[in-house]
Amino acid sequence: MDNAISKILKVWILNYPDMVRISEIVNQNPWWKHGENFVSYDRHLSIVKQHPIFFKRKKFETSVENIYIVRGCRQVGKTTYLKAWIDKLISEGFDPKHILYLSLDFFKEGDEERCKFLLGCK
Repeated sequence: MDNAISKILKVWILNYPDMVRISEIVNQNPWWKHGENFVSYDRHLSIVKQHPIFFKRKKFETSVENIYIVRGCRQVGKTTYLKAWIDKLISEGFDPKHILYLSLDFFKEGDEERCKFLLGCK
């Protein structure tokens, strides 16, 4: 695992040991281990390849310095959209170890404020 990611995870463990298991974070970010080959291990993108109809989402501008939160109704394709976008970024040469995906489904009730603090959100 990349040294920068390792440092971040160590800080996370020390400050928030009861918030979420590190293994869950690593499992949510398969591109750290598999690079652009993560697509073959991802259930969301595998499903998209099996279905001939896939609705394209509107693109939005991003900046490397920012943290983005995507919210919306359950089961509408947010995760699939983000993972397809991550696949595109990696195929364009973006370092997979600089991409962090967190599904808030794994966090316990009340952890939102600690998560905001950890990510530097106000």
